[in-house]
Amino acid sequence: MHGKGSCLCGQSSYTFDAEPTLYGLCHCIHCRKTTSSLHSTALFLPASSMKYDPSAPVKQVTVNHPEGGFPITTTFCGNCGSAMSKVADTDNFKGSEIVLLGCLDEPKGWMEENKPQAEMWTKHRADWRGNVEGAAQNVGFP
Repeated sequence: MHGKGSCLCGQSSYTFDAEPTLYGLCHCIHCRKTTSSLHSTALFLPASSMKYDPSAPVKQVTVNHPEGGFPITTTFCGNCGSAMSKVADTDNFKGSEIVLLGCLDEPKGWMEENKPQAEMWTKHRADWRGNVEGAAQNVGFP
């Protein structure tokens, strides 16, 4: 899979050239706060496949996961603040970059052909929102 993404203002962009190892929704507190939404929609890619434009004004912030306690580094646009990707320092995601699907420049065709394979931290999922049919349901990380 080839892809590209950018922030809201367009000053920060990235490309990748790899198949996702996982496509899922995450309802954890970290994802909620990072995206200002009820969940994140993410592609897990080999970290080596992500290439940020060298002139992009990206900013990285590292905080500990509220429940897991491990560090997560989120890459934001340093101009508009759009969250674009994350790297979690835990064995579950070693070697992966978690790309937030909302920043992909052309996600529509891909999303129509693919359904999330997993939902994570479902204990934080809004009660009114049902599970994704056919997706693995995980109380924490898979």
